[in-house]
Amino acid sequence: MNKKIKLRIAFIILFIFIIILSLINLFINHYKNDRLGKNIKKVTEDLNIYKEDTISNINEKQEYKDENDIIIGLYIKNGNSFNLVEEIYECSFDAEDIMGLFYVIPSNERTLVSSSYKSLYNEWIEKYENIDDYKIGYNLSFEMKDGTKIDQIITNPKEAYLMYPKLQCYLYDDINLKPTDRYYHITDETFNDNTICSSIKLVGDVNSNDIVSDVTLTVYTYDGIQDFDENGKYRGNSKYEIKLRKEK
Repeated sequence: MNKKIKLRIAFIILFIFIIILSLINLFINHYKNDRLGKNIKKVTEDLNIYKEDTISNINEKQEYKDENDIIIGLYIKNGNSFNLVEEIYECSFDAEDIMGLFYVIPSNERTLVSSSYKSLYNEWIEKYENIDDYKIGYNLSFEMKDGTKIDQIITNPKEAYLMYPKLQCYLYDDINLKPTDRYYHITDETFNDNTICSSIKLVGDVNSNDIVSDVTLTVYTYDGIQDFDENGKYRGNSKYEIKLRKEK
């Protein structure tokens, strides 16, 4: 075999050897990358599980707890007597008829006597600590004949206006009212951080007779957004509920 043939065979063998080495190296890299990808995926999954567990633990530790012990009630005034409304209150749902004017008192006594609602309110609220931190809010819920269900919190005049034209809703601040002030419902202009929504008046409106259920009125006290759930509904302990029923 001459020298040229030997060189050609050696070159072919070397070329084949290089190709085999390249294939082996490609296979090794692919295997490493595949393992690395699987490891990264597993680490990511483990981190997600850890994050979810951590968030769950934090939420459990931050679980809402209401320490508000204010007892609250809704009263109607009859002369110098304030009578607690118990469960059902029958009234007219006709347009422009007063359905009810309800006074908030931090009590569940059935009858309280005083010539001054403001004095009576202050007498009972002062039994509690940090009373300036708390505000009074309401919730109205009922169903219309077309199936629409209303469930509205009312903590200010803007939310009260949302009741039109199903019914008229007015808030009053009897506690900060000065002797020289005109007795008038709270408006956007007069509402501020010091306003106390101490009473609520419901009046029939053009669509009130289309209400096919009782009107559930709830009063509550709260001291911050933590007293409301993710849907904006009150979830605290300090509340009182009555039902307004259309009189027969």
